[in-house]
This record gives sequence, C-alpha cells and structure tokens, in this order.
Amino acid sequence: MLLIRWHNCVRTFPKFERHTIGAETAEIISYLMHQMAVSNGRPINDKLLLIAELDRQLKLLRINFLMAFDLKTVNKTQYISLDESAKELGRMLGGWQKLLIEKLKAGKEDVSPA
Repeated sequence: MLLIRWHNCVRTFPKFERHTIGAETAEIISYLMHQMAVSNGRPINDKLLLIAELDRQLKLLRINFLMAFDLKTVNKTQYISLDESAKELGRMLGGWQKLLIEKLKAGKEDVSPA
C-alpha cells in the first residue's frame, strides 16, 4: 500500500522535511484513498468529475515524490518504487474513467471503482 510505503520513507526524513513534504504527501495519499472509497453510490457524472480531481492530485503526488528525491530524502530505489505505485494508481483511474464513460454511453448507473 502506497501510504505505508511512504510512511516508511518519511521515518528517515530530517525533521523539517518530515513535517513539510512528508506530511503534505501523506495528506495527498490519504485524500486519494478516501475519495476513492466514498465514491460508491455517486452518480456517474459525479464520479467522472472526481476522477479528474484525483488525477490532478496524483500529478501533485508524483511531483512531491520527485521533490523528495531531489532533496535526497528518498533514494533512487525508493523513488522508483513510489513513482511506479503512483503510475499504477493512474492506470487504475484511467481504467475506471473508461468504464464510466462506456456505462454512461450505455445508460447504466451502477459503476463502482476498480
């Protein structure tokens, strides 16, 4: 899980980075998880808007991972692992978006996140 992986990295951060980029990035990850979990039961159009917002947050998350790498608070192996997890989440969101668009075109409303 991405949040646990991030938490394990943050434990080794210097104090300032732990409370700035570490905390901000953890908030973004928590937000992504929360929004995906509570999306069930929403209309398809709302879910599509949510996916657009989650995509923006995911881009911000990847920027934070890169910033942590540039600040040398995560090593190359950790950065690659975190970034791959973020890419996988992006692929999942893209698949969910594609499914929602197909269901919207077909006139169905019962679509849950992947």
